Amino acid sequence: MERAGVLLMLLLAASASRAQRAPLRGGGADDAKGCPPCDRTACPSPTCPAGRVLPGPCFCCHVCALEEGQTCFNRSIRGLPPPLSGRPYLPCGENLECLLRKDLAPRDVPEALCTCKQSESVCGSDDQTYENMCQLREAAVRDNYRSGPLNMKNWGPCMSVPDITGPPDDTSGPLHSEVALGCEAKGNPIPDIHWEFSGDNGDRRNLPSDDQSVSVQVRGGPDAYMVTSWVQIMNLQVNFTGTYTCVATNDLGSSRADAHISVYLH
Repeated sequence: MERAGVLLMLLLAASASRAQRAPLRGGGADDAKGCPPCDRTACPSPTCPAGRVLPGPCFCCHVCALEEGQTCFNRSIRGLPPPLSGRPYLPCGENLECLLRKDLAPRDVPEALCTCKQSESVCGSDDQTYENMCQLREAAVRDNYRSGPLNMKNWGPCMSVPDITGPPDDTSGPLHSEVALGCEAKGNPIPDIHWEFSGDNGDRRNLPSDDQSVSVQVRGGPDAYMVTSWVQIMNLQVNFTGTYTCVATNDLGSSRADAHISVYLH
């Protein structure tokens, strides 16, 4: 009898342990499937930037959906490793889809990430530019309790003074050589770029002026709302020694960046 009592106590303890580890489940129609009752008042209330989902048909508590850039699983992607046993991936959140990464090398293990369905940048009411609507939404959820509501102000980046993202670098070359300076700027409205020259000999002028040895080129890109420009000197002379200034301008203002060209003799 004593042995039977000990066995009964062990079985009861094991059953209680399994019950503590079991997730909260269903209620309502789920009860017909054998799900235990659910006490939603005991559920946590996490802040979910990408929205909340129910991870299974019998689960009681909502959990956070996956955010942009998090690893996900998509059955339609061939060669994608399946989720680990007992740890299924949650679905991607609102306005996100699970897509294969495009930056992997051929020998890399395939991986899928939650990716925003639209890629156009947006300007928030905080005058910050977000890469897409998903990032704006996630920031709005995270910051709602600190700085108030965050909404979309307009499609595209926020209006801004030009930012010279790729300033020219100092350079030098031998007499009669060919040298070049480059400059990249970003802004909204898209900026214009021009160059100014301040020679060590006191010469001051805008480029390209009328010197056939100096040319200036401008093109759009490499990214949206960006412009790139080059100054190219085909026949470097001593009088070209000086400071070359990249000036990016739009309706809101301008930005400047300097570089120095020097000449050395053989």
